[in-house]
Amino acid sequence: METYKLKAQNGDPIAKEELGSLYDHGLGVPQDYSEALRLYRESAEQGNTRAQYAIGAMYELGHGYSRTMPKLFTGIGKQPITAKQMHKAA
Repeated sequence: METYKLKAQNGDPIAKEELGSLYDHGLGVPQDYSEALRLYRESAEQGNTRAQYAIGAMYELGHGYSRTMPKLFTGIGKQPITAKQMHKAA
């Protein structure tokens, strides 16, 4: 756990994603969706595709954000789309 924290603090995107997963699932730490999402986002911004997938899964499950957030995402014609629809399109 401490190794992940140290590597994440030093900018390692894989460590950020792994640490995010621990917080996401409450493994060895109290479950904290906000912290998990923060770490996943930092990792995803560095190009980590597993973190990008994890963010999509959190949105799909409604973890770590307001339930009204999916309404912010709009597709062609400004119709609201869900993470599930975005996943199918990919």
